[in-house]
Amino acid sequence: MSKSNMIYLEGDFIEDYNGIIYDVKGFEHPPNKVVAYPRYIPDPKGDRRRGNIRYRKIYDLNERYEFLRKRLKKYIVYDPIFDTNIPEIPVEDLLRHYNPRETLLKLLSESRSLNRVLSDIISLVNYIIEYSGISYDNIGLSGSYMVDLYRPDSDIDLIIYGDETSKAVIKGLYEMYEDSVIRRYSLDELHSLYRFRKAYKISFEEFKYIESRKPFQGIFHNKEFYIRFLRSLEKYHKYGYLKYHNLGRLHITAYVTDDSESIYTPCKYRVEVLSSNPSYEIDLKKPFYVVSFRGRYTYSAFKGECIEAEGKLEEVYRDDEVIQYRLLLGESYSDYLRIVRYNEYQSHNI
Repeated sequence: MSKSNMIYLEGDFIEDYNGIIYDVKGFEHPPNKVVAYPRYIPDPKGDRRRGNIRYRKIYDLNERYEFLRKRLKKYIVYDPIFDTNIPEIPVEDLLRHYNPRETLLKLLSESRSLNRVLSDIISLVNYIIEYSGISYDNIGLSGSYMVDLYRPDSDIDLIIYGDETSKAVIKGLYEMYEDSVIRRYSLDELHSLYRFRKAYKISFEEFKYIESRKPFQGIFHNKEFYIRFLRSLEKYHKYGYLKYHNLGRLHITAYVTDDSESIYTPCKYRVEVLSSNPSYEIDLKKPFYVVSFRGRYTYSAFKGECIEAEGKLEEVYRDDEVIQYRLLLGESYSDYLRIVRYNEYQSHNI
């Protein structure tokens, strides 16, 4: 398959001819381009090595943009569909496309000769298969392991593909916690996560409450793991099907009316807006969603809870008509989501 005809998904990585490795964001990619952010960059002082080349990981979004502005400014373009400046990598500049499912299948085929670090990944995957009943075809391995830049302490980043598959895995994870196959973060580990994410717009107690409810992150064999869930491919729109218009910053208080898409990437909460600041002339009869492509906002609020959130307000168009609004979280450290009234009838049902 030619590079221009490949399907690039959230969780995939791409590598350009400069040796820079990017993580693919989202599912809406312009023709012959991929929306992606630099993740591993060649650096003589880097703490990771692949072959004879040292690499450094960059995670902070501001640092990623700064790197592109200095090294590859041409990749940052204004995209009229998203109404923002965004990194778009031309497929003609790509050396390689990394696929999480292919990575895991390759690892499984070599399972008898793996080191302890990689064997732990296979062990976790096998437990997930056992407890959820899904097949190996519906799970992938992303992150540093996919590009052979892992360290002994690297997190295990897994991806689950498909709606029903995702629900089965969530259910299985709760049972894995009950059977002590995996464990939740300790208080010290949550403090570390709070600092790493720079989640200072909410208190640590609020952060702890939200993160402690999430079943898809924790510790397995003294190693952190994180699992992302992607919907079936047909549920995602292609580039240009929808168009987004930036209206500016917005703070809202809202009631969560639907959390059925909160486990996926992007996570999505339908809400009823109770108050907002500043006030925009918008039609509140149209659907309003809180949306994020950042994992930190996944499964953060449940139906029946009242939230405060701040982010970028966008009109969402289809055929020149506004069909909904969304508050997009995750592009700024000023963005946040906090719960101001809890749902006392929480359950594990998805």
